Amino acid sequence: MSRLKDEVEERIKREQEARDALSVRSTFVGTMSHEVRTPLNAIMGFLHLIETSDDVPAKQRHYANVASKASRQLHNQLTNVLELSRLDSNAVTIVSRPTDVRELAHQWRATAEASVHFHGKSIEVTLEIDPTLDENYDLDGSRLTQVITNLTDNAAKFTEAGEIRISVKRVHETRNGHSIHGIEIGITDTGAGIDGDLRHAVFERFTQSDAGLNRAHGGSGLGLTISREICELMGAQLTLDLPKGDGFSTRFLITLGCTARLETSDGSTQKSTSRRR
Repeated sequence: MSRLKDEVEERIKREQEARDALSVRSTFVGTMSHEVRTPLNAIMGFLHLIETSDDVPAKQRHYANVASKASRQLHNQLTNVLELSRLDSNAVTIVSRPTDVRELAHQWRATAEASVHFHGKSIEVTLEIDPTLDENYDLDGSRLTQVITNLTDNAAKFTEAGEIRISVKRVHETRNGHSIHGIEIGITDTGAGIDGDLRHAVFERFTQSDAGLNRAHGGSGLGLTISREICELMGAQLTLDLPKGDGFSTRFLITLGCTARLETSDGSTQKSTSRRR
């Protein structure tokens, strides 16, 4: 019993040391990411001024444009590293409030079009909104937008021609005797698909489905991982839909359980809460 007690105490000590090391690492990564992003924001700002100035020669404007794109890529990677450290430290919280999903969806489309323009692609961005959507849903619009932005930027990066489609539809059904009320958001693109053998790794950290794609398009493979973990915090599930028909088409589906504001017979409002996982 004495040896067993000593072993238990030793394991508890080692576990605490591991937690302390993780905390120090997360703090260091978060601090360094913030400190690096601060001067980088200034660099991006000055590059933008050079790009938009009328008295700058075309050659120098081209150089500024190339540097601006590289700065944005570096900024995005630092942001992902910071977000990952916050997720590891359980520092990411979900704050739900009444949100107009239709208005958000139009913002998603505009952001996707900006991403397409940034990547220099000729891709159409379309938006399909279910006309039966409720007026407001209680959800974290900022976090949901972060997920959609990651997905549409990923689609713009790996799609050379065709379109990116954002769809938002109302879900109201009964499963296993429980009423499910929520929304389903799909991001579909006409880019290269993912082979079946590689699908299991698409949401893993620092992983891309193809090393060749990684070299061609860059990226750390964190966007989808962060999106999935944020979805889980929202009580949602991010999945990869299988392509239909010939060829490849990548589709990401988010089934989001949420609270909708419903009008009662006396004209007042009440909340109907459900979770779909």
